[in-house]
Formats: sequence, C-alpha cells, structure tokens
Amino acid sequence: MKILLLAFCLTFSLVELSSQIATSGNTDNQANPEIMGIIKQISATLHLVLIQTAEGGKTISVGPETTIIIDGREAAVENLKEGQLVKVKLRGDTGNAMTIEGS
Repeated sequence: MKILLLAFCLTFSLVELSSQIATSGNTDNQANPEIMGIIKQISATLHLVLIQTAEGGKTISVGPETTIIIDGREAAVENLKEGQLVKVKLRGDTGNAMTIEGS
C-alpha cells in the first residue's frame, strides 16, 4: 500500500512539474497578451479604439505598425466598425495593438 501511495505521489509531482515547465516556456502570451471584445468606439483621427471586454472597457492604441485583419484580409483602422467582435494582440502591457482581427 505504501508503494502504491508513493508511486501515485511521484506521478502527480512529475505531471505537475511538466505542466509548470510547459506553461513557463510560453512567454509570447505573457509578453503579448490577447484580448477579445466588442468595439464600442473608434477614433480614427486619434488612432484609438475602445473595446468592451468581459473585464470592462479597454482603450487600444492603433499605430502604423498595427496589422488589421477583417474577414481574413488586411484592412485599415477606418474599416473597423462599432459593434464588431475583435481579437487584439497587445504589445506587452502598453495598450498598443500589434494585431486586430475581426469579422
């Protein structure tokens, strides 16, 4: 019985350790988080987009380096629409969008 309990604890520890190693290796998602939400407001002149997420409103800065994809095609900030569901990949915690994907 002790051997069975020891084997179970060792197996659980190895599974937990490998899970932590796999998660810690994924630095891209940590450094460049993604958010999903609905566009509430767009200011093309100020290059800002307000997105309503499950956690609340988030203002995103859209710069010349931001890639915008709508329905699988490259687009411009002027093509984004209020009420549109989007996925945004941010550059770190700056609020600057790397990519905006919508449909």
